[in-house]
Amino acid sequence: MTPSKLVFDSNLVPEKTPLPDGMAFRSFIDKIPSFHQLATLNKQKLGEQAELLCMRKGEILWKKHDHCDFCVLIVSGLVEVTSCNEEGDESVFGIFGPQDLVGIAAVLRKSEYSATAVVASKECRLYKLRISTLPLKLSDAQRDNFLKWECEMLLLHEQILRGKIAILGAGRLHSRLVEMFTQLGARFGDKQSSTHGQLVIPIPLTKTLIAKVVEARVESVIRMLKKWEKAGYLKMDRDEAVVVQLDRLQVSEP
Repeated sequence: MTPSKLVFDSNLVPEKTPLPDGMAFRSFIDKIPSFHQLATLNKQKLGEQAELLCMRKGEILWKKHDHCDFCVLIVSGLVEVTSCNEEGDESVFGIFGPQDLVGIAAVLRKSEYSATAVVASKECRLYKLRISTLPLKLSDAQRDNFLKWECEMLLLHEQILRGKIAILGAGRLHSRLVEMFTQLGARFGDKQSSTHGQLVIPIPLTKTLIAKVVEARVESVIRMLKKWEKAGYLKMDRDEAVVVQLDRLQVSEP
């Protein structure tokens, strides 16, 4: 398989909307479980330097080997983290969506970005966070709380990246797709809408992006997904994927 190359239009410039009081940011992170352990004052400090970016598909957040300057917290849309080999073939390490913090590993290690991050959905809203110097402005107690939170976020980030290994290790295309949907359901699944074995994944997945994640030909992925849709196991539209019967899909024939 030869995945498509990254496309970047230099005329696409992110719309930057400064948050004067950080209230919108605070309201958002208060809904995220991984931010609950962060002390109130640290949330305030984080919000004071948060910057909202509105970006479009194909725009690059950073490239591999760029100097690490910031990480991003996704509000809506998708970001794919990719790398190219010497022949220029692209490999997707992981896809990140709402409430995911991307780039935290490079920030904490004060190193270059190890892969390229590019917007994978039609639109993407995210907060740009420069957190590397923030602990220097905190008291000892606040700093300890912030550093513990950073470590937790790093573990979550690496867990997402390890998910790609589990997908590829699942075996045949059928099993890789089932593993991918299972993982995405666990991360983004709408628990209120997911009932009676139905799994609602409210993120904008395309067939091309799915093919890159499971490392298969787009045509093969389309055929498999159409088969599932015809059998009533899966429904997909522009904004979400609904796995109607995950248990039956797991035991269905490839």
